[in-house]
Parts: sequence; structure tokens; C-alpha cells
Amino acid sequence: LLYSIFKYRRRSGQDDGQLPEQIHGNTKLELTWTIIPFFLLLAIAVPTYITIADQHSPPTGNKLLDMTGADNAPITVDVIGHQWWWEFQYPDHDITTANELHVPLSTDGTPRPVYLDLESADVVHSFWVPQLAGKTDLFPGRVNHMWFQPSQAGWFIGQCAEYCGTQHAHMWLRVKAESEDEFDDEEEYEQDAEPAEMAWNKMIGELLKEFDDHCSNTKWM
Repeated sequence: LLYSIFKYRRRSGQDDGQLPEQIHGNTKLELTWTIIPFFLLLAIAVPTYITIADQHSPPTGNKLLDMTGADNAPITVDVIGHQWWWEFQYPDHDITTANELHVPLSTDGTPRPVYLDLESADVVHSFWVPQLAGKTDLFPGRVNHMWFQPSQAGWFIGQCAEYCGTQHAHMWLRVKAESEDEFDDEEEYEQDAEPAEMAWNKMIGELLKEFDDHCSNTKWM
């Protein structure tokens, strides 16, 4: 830019009606700086799309069998978002919990992918556990899907990532990735009786909603 300003400046004694030399471009140069970036972006975009699609879609069929083996079936959990708590149903194990999701740990020898079928019971929510996967929205009357495979044991904190009412900030959840033995013990415990935490969290959620409905209809004098 500075070079062009200096080279093509108006010089003293130059006729005001005189036009500078007219240059209409360089076709070969323009094609070169258009084609090279195109192929560079194409080389980046194709493997990026393939990787994202592969990570987003849960393994099925032979791919799933190769990953897990016949004895290591994936865990399927139905996730239902409520104002303002989470319900987790394990259809293959006849278990329901609230705000706390237990999943088996995946290791190099025994991968255990976790499939989540997500739906909302009232308004739009968003399931988000940053250390395990990205966000997935929950809609009333529509089932969305996501999957993850925890490779590290411990607790993972999640949060509803879509504003869903006055108590949205308190709509937390916890995911515990644990060994296969711990998961089996937890399964036996949950099957013996409905955990008190399930009833307690459900009651708290209903009370918060009732409080919110009541306060929203109250006029301050």
C-alpha cells in the first residue's frame, strides 16, 4: 500500500486531465491465488468433516461389535429434562435416578460406549457435561441422541445450557464414571428400591415450579 501510494502519487507539473497507466489485472496470478487456497481448504475440510461425523454418530453393527465384543454391550440411558431437574432411565436395567448418572468406565480392553436418548418433559433444555461431550438440546415431543465413552474414572459436573426458567442456574447434574464392579454394585442397589434422592429431587423440582408459577402471578402493591 505504501509502495503504491509513493509510486503512483500525483507529481508536480502533471496534467490534471492525464490518467495514470491503466492496469486490468493479471489473470494467471489471480487464478493462482484463488486455486491454491481452494485446495488447501479442501484438504482441511474433508478430514475434518469425516472426523466430526464419525465422533457424532454412535458405533453400530460390526463397528460396535469390534469395539466392545459380544459381552460388553453399550449402556443406553433415556434422559428426560424437567423444570428443573434431570431424570435418567436405564431401560435395560429397570432403574430410574435423578440428577445423577452412573456409567461404566471404558478401558483399552473393554470399551463401554454410553448412548443417551434425550427428550424434554416441558420446555427446551440442553444437556452439557463439558468433560465428556458437547451440548445437545432437549425438545418436548422430539428425541435427540448423543453418545460418549468415559476413559477416566471420577465425577463429572454438568449443567443445563439452555435458559429454561427462573431456576435454570440450579439445574445441575453429576455423571460418575466407575469401574465395572462398582457399576454392577450400584445397579443392584438401585434395583432393590427407588433411591430417596430420586423422590427428593423430584419433589424439590415440583416445589420450585409451583413457587415460580405462584410468584409470577403475584402483583406487588
